[in-house]
Amino acid sequence: MSGASASPSDTPPLWLRRVSLVTFVMFCVWIGMLLVALPWTRIWTENSLLTGFPSLRSFTQSPALRGAVSGLGFLDIWLGLWEALNYREDH
Repeated sequence: MSGASASPSDTPPLWLRRVSLVTFVMFCVWIGMLLVALPWTRIWTENSLLTGFPSLRSFTQSPALRGAVSGLGFLDIWLGLWEALNYREDH
């Protein structure tokens, strides 16, 4: 038996929904900024984990891969901001 609308006891409290939204937005924006900037820093280019794998290192240095990772970062930032802007409280 499934109802069309959820009963008040099925929905989380308003404060929990707000805290979840803020946490999700902050996480998306933080990870997004990291993914946008990281491929263009020395941390990415001078990675000691890849010294034993020259072909993998050359692949990670390619501008196409760096751009794809940065693109994922922009997408992540957009997702967080979209969630924040489209948040609606049920009354």
